[in-house]
Amino acid sequence: MEQMISLYQQQMSRLALAVRNHVPLIKRTYSKHLLLLGPETKSTTACIISKGLAKQYYRDIEGNEVITGFWRMNEVMLQPENFFLEVEAPEYTELLEETELDMFSLPALLAAETSNPQLRLKETIIHISRMRQRIHHELKSRDTATALDHLDQLYPLNRISRKDIASYLGKAPGSISRGRRRDL
Repeated sequence: MEQMISLYQQQMSRLALAVRNHVPLIKRTYSKHLLLLGPETKSTTACIISKGLAKQYYRDIEGNEVITGFWRMNEVMLQPENFFLEVEAPEYTELLEETELDMFSLPALLAAETSNPQLRLKETIIHISRMRQRIHHELKSRDTATALDHLDQLYPLNRISRKDIASYLGKAPGSISRGRRRDL
């Protein structure tokens, strides 16, 4: 698991650097709790988080948030189906704190890739997205304490609510408290 997390972090850092070096960016700052995407939203814009934190989720039948991922500084934030296929976003993307974003468009990304084919940005984004999903699946299958240890390598848990962490891991919020207490 540690190797997968390390590989994910390395590849995400390289991707963010490649996008910053080859794709025109527009800097924007957005406020806490802003919904960037939601179901029935289409977008051909993605971004790199320069400062801040975000979560991705859907709502279950009862209307509860089910967290499927987080993004932090220097991560490329997008929903691949929404970005590449221009279909409606399947999930919400919400900022957890005031966030600075370096935004880029699909046409700009594709133009950079056309002029510099060895970048393989689109392929890398899809690969990293699959890695994120696999890490999420693996974390959900671990006991709470182990999952928290691994999740702490990925994201600043002190800036994410216990409820959101519990939802992401598929655990009860009380088990997150107990898992955190062991680390004290």
